[in-house]
Amino acid sequence: MTSYVKEVERLENEGIPAEAAVQLFQVLTERLEDVSSSPEVDEFQRKLLDLRKHDRRYFRQVIDDVCSEFPFPIPLNWRNVKFEPIRINRCELCGNYFYDVSRNGKKITCYNGGRCEHEYEVRRHREGTLLDPIYKRRKEEIPIDMSPSEDDSEGWAELNEMEMTAFYKPDRIV
Repeated sequence: MTSYVKEVERLENEGIPAEAAVQLFQVLTERLEDVSSSPEVDEFQRKLLDLRKHDRRYFRQVIDDVCSEFPFPIPLNWRNVKFEPIRINRCELCGNYFYDVSRNGKKITCYNGGRCEHEYEVRRHREGTLLDPIYKRRKEEIPIDMSPSEDDSEGWAELNEMEMTAFYKPDRIV
């Protein structure tokens, strides 16, 4: 079970599924990005904090508009959806803004259907570019016939060798 921040847990306790709550915060982030985006995360957060402080009515209206667009099991508005601009980050891979709902607030990839998170994990374990990866170890594939014919002595020898290496290690017997 994934642990989320208090904003998502509050909605979850009110009956909203966790994934729907995460997506709600993502849609709010995208909508507020349309209002006052900026290339730097710090500047974008500052603009949203200023908007929330000086034009509170408009900030709340954006939250209410987004909440009214989706059929949630309970009515949502700015009173029960607490949007904190300081939780906005930029994805390391795609560069999009996202609302970080992770418990420790240190997520570096967005909730883009899991694609960015998966690609980040793949990149972490290899060098090179995305299109031309450099693997740390050499990958070898040996085709083995798992059901050789009765007169195929070479096929039986390869199958026996594979089974022995899978179950017998020179330093210990499994």
